[in-house]
Amino acid sequence: MNNAPLATGAKNLLIIDDEVEIGQLIARVARDAGFTATALTDPVEFKRRFDELRPSVVTIDILMPEVDGIELVTWIAERKTDVRIVIVTGSDPLYTEIASLIASSQGAEEVHFLRKPFAFEALGELLASL
Repeated sequence: MNNAPLATGAKNLLIIDDEVEIGQLIARVARDAGFTATALTDPVEFKRRFDELRPSVVTIDILMPEVDGIELVTWIAERKTDVRIVIVTGSDPLYTEIASLIASSQGAEEVHFLRKPFAFEALGELLASL
């Protein structure tokens, strides 16, 4: 299965966060930065849509009730795609370090972090750089 982004230069963002409002906020900022953005709360749906949408960037909340974001980072990294991962979390920085180590050990090229609560400008600048 080809998991490359839809087109060269395509800016497709797939978001997973158990807080609907956070996902919608990230999507709004991403659209302002020129991305096509899809926000989800269900990890099963995230995996299905990942294959369908072939995002160039994903944002992942680390602590969610149904699945740990580290599991999703591992799942993505094992797929050997060139997707950029942005971990958006308000939890202990240790979780982000663990996620980064796992992603790197599986060959993920880029892992970025954004701490909740975040400024719109910081999110916009990060997305614009990807």
